[in-house]
Amino acid sequence: MNRLSGRVLAAIALVMATICGVVVGVVLVDRAARPTAQPSTNASAPVTSAPAPSTSNPPTTDPTDLPTVSFPTDQPTTAPTTGPTTGPPADFPAVFDRVRSGTVRVLASTCSGTGIGTGFLLDSRTVLTALPTVARAVSVAVVVDGKPVPATVQSESRSVGFASLRLSRAVSGHHFRPSSTTPGTGEAVGIVGVPADRTASRLLTASVVSNDAVTAGNRVNLKGLLALSDVADLGLGGAPVVDGAGRAVGMIVAPQGEPGLKAIPGTALFTLDGGDSPDRGRCGKPAGPRVPTTITGDAPDTIRATLQGYFDGINTGDIDAVYAAFEPGVLKGSRSATEKGFRSTYDFTIRIRASQGPNAWVTFDSIFAKGKLTEKPSYTCARWSRVFIFNETNGRARISRVENRGSDPLFRRC
Repeated sequence: MNRLSGRVLAAIALVMATICGVVVGVVLVDRAARPTAQPSTNASAPVTSAPAPSTSNPPTTDPTDLPTVSFPTDQPTTAPTTGPTTGPPADFPAVFDRVRSGTVRVLASTCSGTGIGTGFLLDSRTVLTALPTVARAVSVAVVVDGKPVPATVQSESRSVGFASLRLSRAVSGHHFRPSSTTPGTGEAVGIVGVPADRTASRLLTASVVSNDAVTAGNRVNLKGLLALSDVADLGLGGAPVVDGAGRAVGMIVAPQGEPGLKAIPGTALFTLDGGDSPDRGRCGKPAGPRVPTTITGDAPDTIRATLQGYFDGINTGDIDAVYAAFEPGVLKGSRSATEKGFRSTYDFTIRIRASQGPNAWVTFDSIFAKGKLTEKPSYTCARWSRVFIFNETNGRARISRVENRGSDPLFRRC
């Protein structure tokens, strides 16, 4: 009897061991099979499309400020997970080297004059950026490797606060991929953006202060954002927030004067369908970004000071400063016509290529409303090459003539 009981107990033990082994095996296989998300740099890989324009009519109102918008609470069917707060530190410099080619400077001449920010590539002709950068724009350009590429606002998401841009031609660079994971409080993230006083992307690191509902700014009122530990910069609006794998886990919205950065969660950027038809900027006085005008290259102080006043005047809409840079009678036509021609213009990448005696060869790029500044009515962006000839009296230089440089055309299309 004892021998039989021993056999029965041994059999039961064998069955239990087998069952436990199967359960453990299932758990191990499940963990091993779970894919680890990696950023893709293959341009031929499927790309998540930006929101398509709506066929609905644009709003008939002409607001001067963006509406209050909210992050929807019923975004994905599967709720995003919260990222880990512990683990080995991410190598963000290596991530930056891998993804920075996919970020671009965004410039826009808009009805509110605040069109400077960062954007990032989804594919070779699609850029996402923050809505305030291009809201009510009359002209838009992105700067890739120092060269402007004209763009149009393809669609807007006014409920979330971002816009999709369509480039006039394909460009190369890293294509960002979305992440379904929302970083948790205390988690380190990277920001790959172009600050207002820079011309190329830089890396900023921050930590997530909160992923609860927070509010951003006076002109944008986004709820359900990530709060980050860093100082706001107007040029960072639209910059991607990346995790240690280089995935876009958010987008910066950077209202001027805010004490810290806020980010739209990446799940909101990539999971919404459709979009709003863009407001094309029906206003009487569109203006370029209100940021300091930078001129590079060498020239005598008097010539440099005059050029600085001239380009500052164009970029700030100060027509008196524009006229003050010229000798009387040089600018032809009526003052009102001159003012209308320059009204929507923003000049950038201004460089003094050479200076000899009273002459200065200057190249620069411009964005402007259609039908303005050039005789080409379809242009909204031009690259200029001009020789400014100065007269100097009483220690002040004024522009007496503007000419072509040799056989160079006065301007080319961007």
